[in-house]
Amino acid sequence: MPGSRAFTEIGPADHRVDMDALQSQFGNLPTQPAKQNLFWYRIYKAYRGDLGIADASKAYVAARDLTVLNLLLVFAT
Repeated sequence: MPGSRAFTEIGPADHRVDMDALQSQFGNLPTQPAKQNLFWYRIYKAYRGDLGIADASKAYVAARDLTVLNLLLVFAT
């Protein structure tokens, strides 16, 4: 699961994520994969109604569905 690497790999590698701000807001961030995943989804649930997050989620789902449809059409034709 991507959430299991949120604070050790994905967040530090992404220039858009301010890891210092996360740590100051939430305290010490977990490093164990299972605890990272639980904590990530706890944060996500608190902010999932925000416009930017909802829009990104919608775009991801649309891209995923269109990719699957394109693959099916390639094999069908």
